[in-house]
Amino acid sequence: GLAIAPVTGCSNDSKAGTIATAESTAPPTTDPTDTDSGAGFTLTNDVIIKDGSIVPKQAMAEVAKELVFKNETAVPQEIRFTNVAKDDPNQGTGVIAPGGQVRIRQPSAVSLTFEVVTQPGITGAIQVQNAE
Repeated sequence: GLAIAPVTGCSNDSKAGTIATAESTAPPTTDPTDTDSGAGFTLTNDVIIKDGSIVPKQAMAEVAKELVFKNETAVPQEIRFTNVAKDDPNQGTGVIAPGGQVRIRQPSAVSLTFEVVTQPGITGAIQVQNAE
């Protein structure tokens, strides 16, 4: 009887292992890398393109810093700004190679909306503002 009591309370118990496995296979409800602020905007100049998502969906960036669009997928991706004038020279990122990135300097405060051309339905926004 002495050997049984410590074994049943042990964290290496096979039942505990089964529970941990079941929890780890549950799909996450949100992307763990998306540090969403209360207002829905994340303070960052980096936008990450993933398979089926963009992180963050809404970014708040500083004018003085470059916007960095990173492609963390296995295929080329492209971002197109959807609210710029047709004659604006900055229409988007162009094609970003897998694992690559594109840097864009925005000279003034602006609100940009964009879509991932290569993943229809994936959209986002960047509020570029002067540093406080």
